[in-house]
Amino acid sequence: MKKRSLLFLILFIFSLTAQTSHADCRGCCSRHGGVACIDNITKCRDGSDLSSKCRAKGCNKCGASLVQTPQETAKAPIAEDTTSSNTENVAAAPPSSQFYCNGHVAFGIPSPEDQLLCREGYAVGYDYDKKIPAWVAYRLTPASVNQKFERSNKFKEDTDIPPEYRSTLSDYRGSGYDRGHMVASATVDSSHNAMMESFLLSNITPQLPGLNRQGWRYLESYIRDWTNERTRLYVVTGVLFEGDHPVIGNGVHVPTHFYKVVYDAVSQDAIAFIIPHGKISKADLPGFIVSVDEVEMRSGLDFNNLLDNAIEDDIEDDVEDMW
Repeated sequence: MKKRSLLFLILFIFSLTAQTSHADCRGCCSRHGGVACIDNITKCRDGSDLSSKCRAKGCNKCGASLVQTPQETAKAPIAEDTTSSNTENVAAAPPSSQFYCNGHVAFGIPSPEDQLLCREGYAVGYDYDKKIPAWVAYRLTPASVNQKFERSNKFKEDTDIPPEYRSTLSDYRGSGYDRGHMVASATVDSSHNAMMESFLLSNITPQLPGLNRQGWRYLESYIRDWTNERTRLYVVTGVLFEGDHPVIGNGVHVPTHFYKVVYDAVSQDAIAFIIPHGKISKADLPGFIVSVDEVEMRSGLDFNNLLDNAIEDDIEDDVEDMW
């Protein structure tokens, strides 16, 4: 009996080891439809190869990875009015169905990315390869945008990101690019802590001064005004890479375009922008309005994916006039 019990114990420990040795590949191919087993090799669903980082994790071996495709991810319940006091940062990407982040992603995350981070005023999907946020999502109400705390200008590295994948202050030094906020400090400064968190480099991308200090700044100002008029907005802002692009510092990639998708949860309509990375004025902004569908097509992301399909389809194929 003792020998049999010992054998069962050894088998049990072996099974646990086998389960925990699987690689977590959920962040792979987020822009290519997820991962799939093709010819006994895990590839992106569109047939493209995994990145070197994903291959190094063992994600190219079918059956040896925890593969989670968008179709296999359970939909989370919508709780758009829920405001959580939990501002704990997320050190590693949890299953997307469990990531709510103070209501900032109440209608679904656009993509899993390499790491999901939760801040008081916004949520981040961070791209390890490019060392910048792929997207930043934030929920706005009049109460949140009308509180004002003095801007700190204290940019900081985000120590929740592994050192080899995080951007640093020295990456931007002498580059000619501003440290451009994906969500502006003035938009999420409802508390001192929220304002300070907006200066973490996980919310920052390289931006030319002609965009950051002009058109981009005015678009954020418009969004604050729209929040007061419309009462509850959900915004996702992020980057596109179309063609060749510069790289600054120690591997920080410079986007070719920036986008914003703004969803009005009360009137159930949306407006979206794709803005080229250049000198853009306030007057130029209406010319960059596109449909949400176009942003999805060019980014490979899926916005508002927890909405009812009929509502989502209705709001995402329209090209709005300037609100």
